[in-house]
Amino acid sequence: MKNGTQKNGFSCRRMEEIVQEGSQPDPGVTPLKFDTVYARSLLQQYRICLWKFNITYWRTPNYNATRFSFSIAVALIFGACFWKLGGKTGNEQQVGTLKPSSCHSSRSTQ
Repeated sequence: MKNGTQKNGFSCRRMEEIVQEGSQPDPGVTPLKFDTVYARSLLQQYRICLWKFNITYWRTPNYNATRFSFSIAVALIFGACFWKLGGKTGNEQQVGTLKPSSCHSSRSTQ
């Protein structure tokens, strides 16, 4: 929002003139025409997106290595805590606590 001083200023008026001049095509210039709607096919766009994701993802290998090592550590801890516990269906208390505790622990590590 411009106040009165800016609206009537030389710089503002000159900028508006430049915008008006630039928004009109030169006489005799044909408009742009493209053969297709998109510059690339859908498959090429998909590959480009995957490539850009790959570059961005591996830009910080230290972070990825740390995340991978934490995932392995959490997997080993869960494996140690619940070793052979799933096969004990006779004791309903142990089986009943298996699912909620593992779900809660997996949510807290993310």
